[in-house]
Amino acid sequence: RRMRPSALRLPSPRSPAAQCTVGTASLSVIIPAYDEAERLPRTLEESLAHLSTTRRGPWEIIVVDDGSHDSTCEFVAARLAGGA
Repeated sequence: RRMRPSALRLPSPRSPAAQCTVGTASLSVIIPAYDEAERLPRTLEESLAHLSTTRRGPWEIIVVDDGSHDSTCEFVAARLAGGA
């Protein structure tokens, strides 16, 4: 069986999430993002607010940027750095 080339691609080197960590999160929220620079700030803020007030125990939010052409990746990088 032949694998599709897209299944073999590595994360974009500009992606801040191109790292692998082993954590103890009891909940993972995965947000797929493709050209979502306009909607992602509100989505992240609402998700963070909800999880911070309703969840006990460790949780994580994973944003998967699928090759956006807008500033989606830059927004996530800035948010992780505490800027946005």
